[in-house]
Amino acid sequence: MNENRKLTKADIDKVRHIEGFPIAKDEDIIALSPSQQGDSNDTAVLSSFDHYTTFSYGGRTLTFRTCDGLERYTKVLTWDDGYLEVMARYRQRKEEIEEYIDLDPVLAGLYMDRSFLKPIKKVRIEYA
Repeated sequence: MNENRKLTKADIDKVRHIEGFPIAKDEDIIALSPSQQGDSNDTAVLSSFDHYTTFSYGGRTLTFRTCDGLERYTKVLTWDDGYLEVMARYRQRKEEIEEYIDLDPVLAGLYMDRSFLKPIKKVRIEYA
């Protein structure tokens, strides 16, 4: 399927028979698809849970330890080829603060080549 084409009900019908297919309304599946959200192959996703940050792109997810007080990331300010400036909310503070994330040490610790980052042009925040 063309990555930039919008997902349709006909597309869903072609794969509905596959074991593990989600039980949901077609409209909800379409609304959650990357093509509907306007993302293409150049967008990564930043998130967090418990004491961890996740950075996902191209079917891979980097998971690394973060500050205990982090509640959530709220806005991406800058993406610069592996370096992120974001706004974040912490339990112990009322106001959001600017945070900096450098993915180079994370990639090095996982023995991953930084070419993983090259196609990424933008980063969005997503929470389930």
